[in-house]
Amino acid sequence: MIKLRKMDIEGFRGARLPIGLDFTTHCKSVIVYGPNGSGKSTFSDAIEWFFYKRVNHLWREDCFEEALRNLNLTGSENSIVSLRFSDSKQDCEQILDEKLAVKRSNKSAEFKLYVEASAAERLVLRYAELQEFITKTKGHKKKVIAKIIGIDDIVDFRNTQS
Repeated sequence: MIKLRKMDIEGFRGARLPIGLDFTTHCKSVIVYGPNGSGKSTFSDAIEWFFYKRVNHLWREDCFEEALRNLNLTGSENSIVSLRFSDSKQDCEQILDEKLAVKRSNKSAEFKLYVEASAAERLVLRYAELQEFITKTKGHKKKVIAKIIGIDDIVDFRNTQS
C-alpha cells in the first residue's frame, strides 16, 4: 500500500509561502484543526485538486483555477502542490502557472494509474459533510458506514431477505 508521507504547498490558496505537512509517523488518518481563516481548507483543497483536478466546493460557486492561486503571487510565480509517497516513484509536483495551465512533474504510466485509482477513493471529508451526516437518521448512517467499509452489498442483500 502506498502512503502519503509529505505534502508541501506554496502559492496555493491561503499558503503564499512554502508550508508542509510531514506524515512519516505511523498514522492512518489526519485531522487538521484550527480557527476559521487559519488555512485548514488550503490543505484539503490541495489534496482534492491534486487528485481530482478540481475543488468541488469552489467549482460549485463558479470559482475555478483562478481561485487556487494565492492572491499575493506575482504574475510569474506558480502555485505548487508537492506530494511525496512511501514509494518514491509516485512522488509528484503539480503546478498551476500564471496562465492557469496545470503541469505535473511525474508523467509515468504507473503514476497515472495510481492517481486514477486514488481519485475513486474518498480522500477528503469536510466539516459540512460531517455535519450533514450527523443530522441524518440512524438507518441512513448505517447505510453510509456500510458503503464506506465495503459491506453495502451484504446489507442490501440482508434487507431483501427480511
